[in-house]
Amino acid sequence: MVNGVIDGTLKQIRVENSSPGQEQVDLQRVWCCEINPKSTKLIVTLVRDFVLSFDVDDLVHLKRFNKRTDDDGNVVIQAIVCTESFQPSDIDLRKFIDDHISEKIPYKVYKVEVPMNMPQTKEICNKWSELYWPLNWKGNPNHQFLNSLKFDIEYEKHMVTKLINELGSTKPQSGVPLVTIIARPNENLKPEILCTYKNHGSTNPYDHSVLKAIDMIAIKEKDNRAAGGHKHNYLCHNLIVYTTDEPCVMCSMALVHSRVGRVIYLRPSPNCGGFESSYYLGNRDGLNWKFEIWRWIGEAEVAALDSVRPCDDSVEF
Repeated sequence: MVNGVIDGTLKQIRVENSSPGQEQVDLQRVWCCEINPKSTKLIVTLVRDFVLSFDVDDLVHLKRFNKRTDDDGNVVIQAIVCTESFQPSDIDLRKFIDDHISEKIPYKVYKVEVPMNMPQTKEICNKWSELYWPLNWKGNPNHQFLNSLKFDIEYEKHMVTKLINELGSTKPQSGVPLVTIIARPNENLKPEILCTYKNHGSTNPYDHSVLKAIDMIAIKEKDNRAAGGHKHNYLCHNLIVYTTDEPCVMCSMALVHSRVGRVIYLRPSPNCGGFESSYYLGNRDGLNWKFEIWRWIGEAEVAALDSVRPCDDSVEF
């Protein structure tokens, strides 16, 4: 991995002005459970078995447990249980705790505000730890993130090639054809395709392939709920989006609101794109969701795209 490029094929797209000295902090509210130190093991088990795999944020940059002295001089443990979105109210949280621990214990629950983003330097980490909540420092967070990633590059090439082949089968009506695939990640690193949408060149904003693909997921969710399946609060939570072109600003925000996990595209849209071409939507501080953004730069696939749709066919959303 060199300069945010993986295996010469995937280039990380992120806000370039995230300088090491950046001190802007975005806060989010999480549920804290205050307990006697003797009950710590019960909360550790609760978080490990029933929260980490299901919450929308694993909060790995935060220390889950914090020791403090209460007003009566007693040592107590503050434990971060989950995010506010995982358990919306204190009633929900109390029921969740009572249903998932092996014995009844006294505890208090309340919300605390903690940093959503990881600090860029150790000095800022120490500052935020004093102001808000103790944080973990393991070096530059983006380096940590890149080193933790796992890709099956050959399978990713397969997915990108499928995207290009789908584009090649379009029959342009007018304008520039576009294709979007939405897939579900899995443990074997071979995402399962959920839907594919091909825009045959329509310039109607409602026909953008990203929006139409999200709409297809919405229809699947409607059918799933009608059949009594598990309800998904966010349509595309942590799903992977493969698309031929950098999404426009409107589609980029739709991806933010749908809470996708990753977007991979092949060609930037300099005049209208919402990622590297303008606002870096999906990687900006201040929004309620962030996701991975990658541009595929593998030479063979880029050449294949050029043969199907020449690069001078610029997208004008």
